[in-house]
Amino acid sequence: MSLDKLSIKHCTLLVCRRKNKYCRWFQDNGLCFILVKNMKKKQTGFTIVELLIVIVVIGILAAITIVAYNGIQDRARLARGMAFASQMKKKHYMDTTGHWQLDECTGGNAASVESTDESRANGTIVGTPTWSTDTPTGTGCSLQTNGTARIITPAILGANYYFKAAWVKFTSCSGNNNIISSPDSGGTDAPLFAPTCRVRAGHFDGTTSNYSRVLSPNTLTTGKWYHIAVEFNNGTYRLYEDGKEVGTSSGHLPLSPV
Repeated sequence: MSLDKLSIKHCTLLVCRRKNKYCRWFQDNGLCFILVKNMKKKQTGFTIVELLIVIVVIGILAAITIVAYNGIQDRARLARGMAFASQMKKKHYMDTTGHWQLDECTGGNAASVESTDESRANGTIVGTPTWSTDTPTGTGCSLQTNGTARIITPAILGANYYFKAAWVKFTSCSGNNNIISSPDSGGTDAPLFAPTCRVRAGHFDGTTSNYSRVLSPNTLTTGKWYHIAVEFNNGTYRLYEDGKEVGTSSGHLPLSPV
């Protein structure tokens, strides 16, 4: 700070600003002075600690957002699968040969809740599967199989048309992960299965037994519920995952024998 004496008898008090300086005129004993004070701009910014705290907070918020987004996606996927299952249930209500909800939650039987012939469609549980209350809807029960346990039913597929669907949750991607096959044994099969967690379907047509005539491009994640379905309609396969068509293949012969 500096004081400069001026040879001026009268001066008027004023405040002024100059580049990087502050100045003020004042009078003392008939003399006029100017007070000039350097005003260098103070450098401001964030410390390393403050920046690290901000980065950590942003990372936590991003992680929470990603988890919430994935949860929303899963719920939307399951909702789409449930809507598709409901739609197919209404579509095939009059010609359903078996619909097993597994509401028994215990025992060795699986009753068909909808069928054109109830006595023919009820299933028998073979092996030692485990009953569970883990379901995609949060109600009812499910069966966890071990590779050999299964439900055997006398339901029959049509030669030129059939529709098979199931809710599944894979615990492993090894093995065939058989979902629905017909018949229970023998070489004239019509399986819906998922080796390496990729869903595929096919059937024996009286000549060849290509069971991967239609194949999903997706590898499903273990520990998640999926609604899987296959439709065969006059030579064309259509494969669905959670209500979305994921594969189609045409020009195939009917199922033989049924």
